[in-house]
Amino acid sequence: MTEKETEGVGERIRVKREKRNMKVCYNHEIMMRDQAVLRGNLYLPEQGEACPVILMRTVFRKDTLSKSWGIFDPEFYVRNGYAVYVQDVRGIGESEGEFMRFSADRQDAYDTVEALAGESWCDGNVGMFGNFFAAFLEFQAAAAKPPHLKAICPFETHVSLNRNNDARGVTMYYAHIGWCLAREVSRMLSGHYPKETVEKYLPDARRYLESYAELVAGLPAGELPMRELGEILPLVRDYFDIALPCYDDVEIIKREGRLMDLGQLEVPALLLAGWSETSRNTMIEHGDTLRRCGKGNAAQSEVIIGNWKPGEPMSMGETALHIPENHFHVEGEILRWFDKWLKGKAQEKKAPFRLFDPGQGTFAELEEWRADGMESMIWYLESRGHANTAGGDGRLRTDQPEYLSGSDSCLYDPENPAPGGGYGCCCGESREREDILVYTSGILDRDIRVRGIPRVILHVSSSAPDTDFIAWLVDVDDQGGTLLAGDGIVRARYRDSWDSGPLEPEKIYRLEMKVSDLVHTFRKGHRLRLEIRNSDFPKFEANRNTGKRPETDDGFRIARNTVYHGREAASMLILPCG
Repeated sequence: MTEKETEGVGERIRVKREKRNMKVCYNHEIMMRDQAVLRGNLYLPEQGEACPVILMRTVFRKDTLSKSWGIFDPEFYVRNGYAVYVQDVRGIGESEGEFMRFSADRQDAYDTVEALAGESWCDGNVGMFGNFFAAFLEFQAAAAKPPHLKAICPFETHVSLNRNNDARGVTMYYAHIGWCLAREVSRMLSGHYPKETVEKYLPDARRYLESYAELVAGLPAGELPMRELGEILPLVRDYFDIALPCYDDVEIIKREGRLMDLGQLEVPALLLAGWSETSRNTMIEHGDTLRRCGKGNAAQSEVIIGNWKPGEPMSMGETALHIPENHFHVEGEILRWFDKWLKGKAQEKKAPFRLFDPGQGTFAELEEWRADGMESMIWYLESRGHANTAGGDGRLRTDQPEYLSGSDSCLYDPENPAPGGGYGCCCGESREREDILVYTSGILDRDIRVRGIPRVILHVSSSAPDTDFIAWLVDVDDQGGTLLAGDGIVRARYRDSWDSGPLEPEKIYRLEMKVSDLVHTFRKGHRLRLEIRNSDFPKFEANRNTGKRPETDDGFRIARNTVYHGREAASMLILPCG
């Protein structure tokens, strides 16, 4: 390996010639329109010919990403005729300025893309890839519409305020604030702030992180002690000043919680997520929106939901979800995508939706997501009033119960929320709690393939002005093993729209919720199970049942919640099959 300083570009920039037949330029500088300098590492083919560039803009520091490149390893793409550019976003790592998570500047993405397109080693075509927040920044870049951005490839992300776009009123403050706080601790340890700032604030920030779960479970967002750190730490301030008020933003509300209007995007996206990731719902929904409403090439977007663990190449999942070996080549799919849009190479036609079906162990290939004329299978809830006990009698049946009215009730205590679980998890502990209602079908006499968005319609009442109802759709195998296939939530005061309306005590209301975007085959010999919960912590914040917003909800109430069934107030699970 040889190393030299590049003439005329400053001491920060180093060029190395690697044994892997690529040239690496560290801390390549791009000046933004406000004169802030952002720095990135550039990976180039040795041949020196102009080629397309794949950009990743990251908050996780470009100089440490190489420890876990995974599917984003530049060597693979350089070997296939691309340059790769990994940039520290504003205020992170070697880049100047101040990073603001929830008001990420689209201008930086625009300026970066156009600067790269003008370099002698770029042929004018730029694409982007990355996962999690890097993927969110791809959508931000696409919204800025730089002329030379030709395609994006986002993994496992959201452009909505909640994990499921129809979860009205359900904030994710515990996850957002924790992320901001962890990033600020990292920045203090790396020397981003003056010594006196670190000495003053680092001990408290570390202490808050250590007790984070207890803090967010017991206090409203507005009273969390880390809010005081916002006086000096911009990421924390950004959340409280910008993200939380978004729930009152009329324009965002009109877009059902999306932080941007996907229908205005023009860039095609290859959206990818793992089956066990909650982002699979939004990635499918975003892909469907782009194909139906996007402009220009955005209508040719594709979605792949695969059998790999979050943030990693496809592999065997360490959950109750059994995934057979599958030779799905993720890097090959990314390369195919960029070859099509950045190089103009003809490609074998692929189905726009390729979604892993864990029940079959194969991929379903679909031309459209929301197909018209699909069969709906209805399962009605019934019991003799004991669906919430370990030996409960809650059942799912395909014919409507003969009795007029029945019900099941439970007490929900916000200070003892039911623990949640990820898709594919084992749900056996559910029947050990008195605050979860469980309804199970008989043994299935044939395979049932669910494709689309299952819905749950509940007739409910509560003693509180507000509470949550959460549905878990569970696959029970012939040995009694359980697998969480999908879930959904409705906050009762937002039952009909984004306009809040409290419940009247004991009045019966009709609630409807979506239960995941799902392709799943429930196999012959298995059973269907529907669990009705009032909490799923920490995935969703625990509703304190007072009807107040999370940041101002300083009290709590124990709620008696009731689910009704029978002919007068039927509650049901509706499965789209096809």
